[in-house]
Amino acid sequence: MVMAGSMSEQLFLVPARSGAELSRWRAAVARYADAFPAVRVSNDWVGAYSATDRIVVVEPDAWPDDLWMAIIQNPRKPIIERLFASSPEILGALLRLRVGHGLPFGFKTRDDWALQWKRGVSLVGLNGRAGRVEQADIDTIKTAWVEAVKIDSRMPVADMWAVKSAHPSVFFMAHVSPRKWEPRPRGEAADYAAEFAEMTIDDLETIFDVDPSLEYVEIYGEPNLASRGWGALWKDGREFTDWFSRVLFMYRRRWPEKKFGFPCLSSGEDISGIQQDAMRFLREASLAAASADWIAVSSHWQSDSGVGSADAGEFWQLYRQRFPDHLLFVTKFGNPVQDKRAVAQQYLQYYSRLRGETGIGGAFAHVVSSPDRAEAGWAWRDEHGQDAGIAKWIGAFMESPGLFDWPLKRCLVGVHGRADGPMREADFQAVADARVEAVKLMSTARPDDVDRLLKINPDMFIMVRLFADFRDRVVSAGDFAAWIKDDMRRFYERGVRHYEIHNEPNTALEGWGASWADGVEFSRWFLEVFNTLKAEFPLARLGYPGLSPGRGGARMSALEFLEQSREAVEAADWIGCHCYWIDDATFDAPEDALNYMEYRRRFPTHLTFVTEFSNPLPDADKTMKGNQYVDFYRRAREVFGLGAAFSFVLSASSPRYMHEAWLPEVGEPSGIPGIVGAREF
Repeated sequence: MVMAGSMSEQLFLVPARSGAELSRWRAAVARYADAFPAVRVSNDWVGAYSATDRIVVVEPDAWPDDLWMAIIQNPRKPIIERLFASSPEILGALLRLRVGHGLPFGFKTRDDWALQWKRGVSLVGLNGRAGRVEQADIDTIKTAWVEAVKIDSRMPVADMWAVKSAHPSVFFMAHVSPRKWEPRPRGEAADYAAEFAEMTIDDLETIFDVDPSLEYVEIYGEPNLASRGWGALWKDGREFTDWFSRVLFMYRRRWPEKKFGFPCLSSGEDISGIQQDAMRFLREASLAAASADWIAVSSHWQSDSGVGSADAGEFWQLYRQRFPDHLLFVTKFGNPVQDKRAVAQQYLQYYSRLRGETGIGGAFAHVVSSPDRAEAGWAWRDEHGQDAGIAKWIGAFMESPGLFDWPLKRCLVGVHGRADGPMREADFQAVADARVEAVKLMSTARPDDVDRLLKINPDMFIMVRLFADFRDRVVSAGDFAAWIKDDMRRFYERGVRHYEIHNEPNTALEGWGASWADGVEFSRWFLEVFNTLKAEFPLARLGYPGLSPGRGGARMSALEFLEQSREAVEAADWIGCHCYWIDDATFDAPEDALNYMEYRRRFPTHLTFVTEFSNPLPDADKTMKGNQYVDFYRRAREVFGLGAAFSFVLSASSPRYMHEAWLPEVGEPSGIPGIVGAREF
């Protein structure tokens, strides 16, 4: 049966060393190839892919560097997917998920993931008490506006009812653990699998009766620890796979409608006699993980930098690489050592970061409370019932209008209006052709441009940059506010509410070195302007301006300037950000096209707008630029906390902007409006 319509040819490059191995790999792909025709399977990478639009490189680490060089040099520029599957069995398990959902290329967009995760966003979660639930635990959960609670499968019925009664909409996830566990000699894992299932079935049945909506179940936890069976029941991930597969089979036979997850591993490297390296154990247990309905991840850190570290807060990224189509849950995370206020800020950042990721169902901090003194560093409240402060911070975060109440619920496709004068007739036509959802105007534009834009799209979001010329003079906060008030009023009276205060203040052209010496002085300048304008225009949403990215030249380092002016950033109603790139490498670089991610990391509770972005390279083909812009919009669309992204620039009379303009002043049209307008979202 053909699913999802037509598709271009796909080539699966598989690491087969013989004809017999190649036959096994082909058999693994057979069901997928029946569902999605135009699929080839080969182990010959030399010239085999030259006419292929999409290449799936299976087990990418197994291939020589020459393959990757040949792919890079291929003028067809095929789409490359890396799929980690060390055996045909693992590959087959991964592809069955795609077949089941009718998605030939896996889960990519929010709409795709909605097939797997109907709630759409990563839930703010918390691990329940290690022991009987107390009223202080329920109070903590309510204070923090926690959306999800992970409970032990042995949780008493009365405790479940207590939490459910106080928080009717709570999402429960169950963690399965036996009422007793005794180390056994290796080789008895199979017997223990049956015993484990028998010991836990009644517990699961009970909690399913209390909450029939409870659907997600984590089978066991941290099996790479000696205290959890490693070295006794199983020597490695391969032996654990046998145990897990047996338990999974017995659970699915009893509850086919429930979703059972591969357990989180204790993160980190080998510790003699204590744990096996998490990633090695995961590689060995890949078939078990691929066979599960979802996969659990754990992460912990001990410093501010750990939140964004690849081996700590971002540990889930390694799982995503190996299992791109599996729903992930971070079932255990936290920082047990730092001051609780610092920890609360890190958790805010972490929840916000994951909120914007597709394919993550929730993140569960460890733990609301515990009678075990060794757990005190993790607990959100102490054993006297006192809130450690984390819950209050998280609660404020959940109510934050800057992050969670962006009414349009997505990053809008935007363009910066004409750079140096009123909009032209051709500009309006381009806005219509490109199906633009947001336009940024200069305060020197005509206010009736707003009316024209709303006729094109009644839902058009409009932002105005408050402009003053800073060249060759010092501009005080009072001067700036006085100069732009009249222009601002004309737009304000037409209903425009979002305004960017100035532009790139870290450059010499825009005041650095003259009107202010650094970010600290700019912060004072910004706050004075902000307060003056708020008093006169109380409904205005005033934004911190986009900075010129990077460092060097006639500018101060953007990130240094940003940190120095943190007081202004935090006072602003929203934050502007500029993103630029010149090639494929910088298009994927955090300091270039992905610059907005650093802003989301530093200021997770603030709505962010990409107030300028482009590829300014003079020799770059405009068609290629248009396609890049569509990719930029698509990628930004998936980032929670981004309001809109404005491509720079629609048009301009100045030659300095000719390489970025969608519409040239003379000559043939660029084609960018048509390319953007033809997008599929």
